[in-house]
Amino acid sequence: MKNKKKGFSLIEVVMALAVISVGVLPILSMYPSALKMTVKATAIEEWSRVNMSIVDYIKSRGYDNLKSNLIWSSNAIDEEYNFEKLGTNYTNINFEKDFLGLESAATQPSLFFINSKGINLENYKFSIYMEDIQPTSGGIEIYKKYDLNNNKFDSSSTSSSIIYGIIKIREKDSSGNADFSGEESIRDMKFIITPIENWGD
Repeated sequence: MKNKKKGFSLIEVVMALAVISVGVLPILSMYPSALKMTVKATAIEEWSRVNMSIVDYIKSRGYDNLKSNLIWSSNAIDEEYNFEKLGTNYTNINFEKDFLGLESAATQPSLFFINSKGINLENYKFSIYMEDIQPTSGGIEIYKKYDLNNNKFDSSSTSSSIIYGIIKIREKDSSGNADFSGEESIRDMKFIITPIENWGD
């Protein structure tokens, strides 16, 4: 007897494709949304990393140095800077010198560098706004330093203040300017600097 090979009829093939479509199409329809969320999450992560590089440099100067060496105007600082390409990194010599409190003639930065992953920072500017705020009487208690002998933090008098700050990063227009007004974006970051964040304490 000859072996008879069974095949699929056209109706069976059509029904199989219909079943597969019911399961696959909803998954495919979710792909654009998932991709969009991934791109946004990646951008937020990268802008956070750029901001943290700026904040870390500011805080590395130490509370006392920031209080004494920066040029405060009515207890506030409001400055704008460009991201300047230097090799594979981005930097800004004026920002570095401003927050070092230096009036040197140095033309090359040596401390502040940012390595961006996939963002051309030359298309952006960043602003630093910091305000030196004195706590109200009976308000927050400020801790000045860590007491190694007694293994505890020492609170200071209310003469110490807290520095509040925000970094804003905005895209440049065709003239190289940036509009820092308006609401916050994913490229912004707030920070505070307290007396405990000080060199040698």
